[in-house]
Amino acid sequence: MKEKLTLVLFKDHQNARTFELPLERIERTGILYVLVIFLALLSSAFMVRSAYRMLSSRDEGSIDKVRSLTQELAEVRASYQALQAHLSGQPASSLTPTSMRSILFTSIPTQSLQSPLPSRESLSFRLEPVNFRWQGNFLQISTAIEYRKGDDGNQQGNFVILAQGPQNLYAHPEGAFSDAGQEVLMEPESGEYFSVSRYREIRARFGPVERHDQIQSIQVYIFDKNKNLIYFDRVSLTDAEKDAGASTAPAPTSTTAPKRRAAPKPAPEEESSDASEATATPAKETTHETGSDSGNNE
Repeated sequence: MKEKLTLVLFKDHQNARTFELPLERIERTGILYVLVIFLALLSSAFMVRSAYRMLSSRDEGSIDKVRSLTQELAEVRASYQALQAHLSGQPASSLTPTSMRSILFTSIPTQSLQSPLPSRESLSFRLEPVNFRWQGNFLQISTAIEYRKGDDGNQQGNFVILAQGPQNLYAHPEGAFSDAGQEVLMEPESGEYFSVSRYREIRARFGPVERHDQIQSIQVYIFDKNKNLIYFDRVSLTDAEKDAGASTAPAPTSTTAPKRRAAPKPAPEEESSDASEATATPAKETTHETGSDSGNNE
């Protein structure tokens, strides 16, 4: 059997050219091509299978993540209710069973809570009223800490500002919330540090939100350098907007025209003639009496 393949090439009127190819090489090349195609099909099948498994596991992971986030949100709400009850002085019996879970999960560490909080008059600083304004879908907050003691000292610590709505909870500064799985929502040292000896402005920005009613209140937490909560304040945006609308409303105007003074009526001609026939009096006295009558008429 011949082991070579002879190819004869004719082109136009030129002499024919002959090529010889070994059959062994052709067989090996064909086997190699078949093997490459088989490996490509096999790898494609494995890729499709792995992609399907990945999508399936992603769906299951998304469901588990949603459940985990729902549980964390419930714990955050329970801790917030417990903290609000503590700051408002409500008895423990008024808390719901979910709020009692704050024993395991609280907004801030238990050792940072003082009962009761120091009075604002005893503090060395004063917090100016919290001002807010909407800039598009972002809420801008501004206030300031003023050191009011006359000495050369200062006030040091950390502060955290929360913006809360029915389903939303934002914090300033960024990263103030603890990682998932922690027993507390935020640590005092995670707040923004401040050291004020005179005046220190505070600005925060929250959002974006789809609607303005998704943020309904602002809470301010101030901790001293020993990580103790020494100041808490809550501002309702709804009440503040109502008060602002009432103060900017125009005052009602009176529709009653001002009264004009009546002009003195001229004396009748008969009275003038009777006055001319009366006994003559000095001109000075007559002038004085006329002026007096005129004043009474007025």
